[in-house]
Amino acid sequence: MTQTQNPKAEQAAETPGLGDRIVSTPGTCGGKPRIAGHRITVKHIVLDHQRAGLGPDEIASTYPSLTLADVYAALA
Repeated sequence: MTQTQNPKAEQAAETPGLGDRIVSTPGTCGGKPRIAGHRITVKHIVLDHQRAGLGPDEIASTYPSLTLADVYAALA
């Protein structure tokens, strides 16, 4: 029996150890790691933290659709 697979489903890759919060999909945000379900890259979160000096709770309040767990996963 042959199984039909969705090629787009195979393209999304989870970052090991971060569960399903951080994904990398070719063609979305240039394939860079991003928060699952969002077009906010991990790099953007890290730069907000390092350069702007924002804490995780401030970053989460800046992007209301993100949870604090999403921000911590990006910073990890």
